[in-house]
Amino acid sequence: MKKSSQTSVIRRMYSGFVVMVALFVLTIVLMLDGTNRIHNQLTTVTTDALPLVSISNKVSVKLLAADKTFKDFLTSQDPAAMKTYEADFHKATKEFASARQELVAVAESNPELTNYINALTALEQRYFAEAQVAMQNYRTQMLAGDERQQSARRFQRLQAELSIGMKEYINEQDNMAVKMMAKNFFVKLKETETITSDALATDDISSIETAIKANKRSVNHLANAFRSLTTLLSGLKDSFGKSINQYTLDIGKKGGVLDQHYEYIEAKTRLYNNIATLTKEVNQAMSILEQFNQQATNQMDQAIQTADSTYNQGITKAVGIGIIVILLAISIGWYLARSVRRPLVSMLKTLESLTDGDMTQRTERSQFIEFNKLSHHINTLAGNLQQILSQLSQASEDLTKVAAENQSTTALAKQRLNDQREQTVSVATAMTEMEHSVTDVSQSAQNTMERVHEVERASATGREVMSKNINIAHQLSTRLDDSVTAVSDLQQMSSNIGSILDVIRNIADQTNLLALNAAIEAARAGDQGRGFAVVADEVRVLAKRTTDSTSEIESMIQNLQSSSGQAMEMMQSCVTEMDNSINQASDANSAMEEIQAIIIEISQMSSQIAQSAEEQRTTTADIARSLEDISHIADTNYTAMEEVAEASSMLDTLATEQNQLVHKFKL
Repeated sequence: MKKSSQTSVIRRMYSGFVVMVALFVLTIVLMLDGTNRIHNQLTTVTTDALPLVSISNKVSVKLLAADKTFKDFLTSQDPAAMKTYEADFHKATKEFASARQELVAVAESNPELTNYINALTALEQRYFAEAQVAMQNYRTQMLAGDERQQSARRFQRLQAELSIGMKEYINEQDNMAVKMMAKNFFVKLKETETITSDALATDDISSIETAIKANKRSVNHLANAFRSLTTLLSGLKDSFGKSINQYTLDIGKKGGVLDQHYEYIEAKTRLYNNIATLTKEVNQAMSILEQFNQQATNQMDQAIQTADSTYNQGITKAVGIGIIVILLAISIGWYLARSVRRPLVSMLKTLESLTDGDMTQRTERSQFIEFNKLSHHINTLAGNLQQILSQLSQASEDLTKVAAENQSTTALAKQRLNDQREQTVSVATAMTEMEHSVTDVSQSAQNTMERVHEVERASATGREVMSKNINIAHQLSTRLDDSVTAVSDLQQMSSNIGSILDVIRNIADQTNLLALNAAIEAARAGDQGRGFAVVADEVRVLAKRTTDSTSEIESMIQNLQSSSGQAMEMMQSCVTEMDNSINQASDANSAMEEIQAIIIEISQMSSQIAQSAEEQRTTTADIARSLEDISHIADTNYTAMEEVAEASSMLDTLATEQNQLVHKFKL
């Protein structure tokens, strides 16, 4: 009976949540429906209104771009630039037509825009046709303007030529009749010049036409007056006949300056009319395109109003359903809380007793299946805890005994490790001192070896210097021998020069004797031999100079022979001393070689000593490091043993505390 009366609180919770979820789903469905309707309105805006605005703006931009290109054409006077602008205008025409076709395609869904489409198409044809006519009129105006300027300059030149040059030509004549007739001609000339200049300075078509008519009447008077003058003055026609013909053409005939000015003003007027028409067409086109924008704006406003209405309806429904869900949730929560609170209070009392240490308390059964299972599990947990705490009490007593024994054993091991650590530190200190001593020995041996190497290098350098000195002495000895030979040759050559000087002295004596004989013969010849006597006297003086110079050279050669003999004796003495020096240097070199061999042997022995000392230092350092490692290990073991002792002491304390805690529970 009790089992059949039990119900599930979980099922009641599920039922309540199912109802709440159903209401939430209904709310979501209503919101999605509103969102979908808003999306449809936005789709209408993006697919109908926005493309219409975008394409109409594009058409406006293309039209304005074409109009700008047209105006650039009208402001340019460079033929190449005009040709470029005309090509750009044709391109802009095609782009406008393409944009208009896009606008027609977009506006098909709006029948109320059909009339505007037709009006825009007709305006396109009118605008671009009128623009072509305007560009042609602009070319005509430019051509007429250029011709007008040339003709105006020509007219001014002709007028100056006739009014000044022709007047001077006639004034130079003595014929009074010609001068009287010319006066009437120049009055007509001045009249036509004034009328023509006034007409060229105005843009009024009627004034220009009046000037042309007046000049046509004056042309005949000028021609008749000129012919009358040429009959009296035949040379006048040859000088000014062509100028008169051109002047009459300019002022009143077809192709003259007034006629060209008239065509220029007409072309300018037509161009202004074209520009005014095109401006009107552009304004009308912008008004038509504004209608497209207005239609798109109306569609967007309608879609936005519909979306706002849908949004407000969705908010109202969502708020109503939300209030219902909140009230239902409060009701379900209150019912579930009341169903759950009673069994929970009973369980909490039992758990409080268990928390206070009374392991004998148990929970009662509940009418709900879940709380009944929970009570069973709590009772089972309390029984298991009661059994575990009984076993834990026994284990705590055993752990206390083991911790006491472990603490005494740890104290003994700690004492022995302390003794080992102190002995290891002593040995490590001794090995460190020994390492320093061996390092000093190794350093001394290394310094000795370096000094031996320095002595070895110095002896090698001395032996090289000695060898160079011996070689230089040998070279010097060889050069002294060569110098002795050269001095001997010099002495021999001096002797040869002395014999040559004897020959020269004999020749000088013979020459002196011949000069004396020549002087005697010249004295015998009297006046005829006076010139020969002078020559003989000069020869005698020359012979005397030769004798004196030979004596001086002989004295110098004798001094040279004496000096070369002394030099040869000194050089021979130097050769002897040089030989002695070479022998001594050779002996010194041999001694240096023996010293170098002994030093090399000492160097090798020093290297062996240094190497042995270094090996001993390395071995001692390794032993010292090993002892330091052993000391560190001993310190580590000692620290670890202290930690073990502390852990044993803590374990004893924890075992005591655990035993005290277990006894707090009522078993």
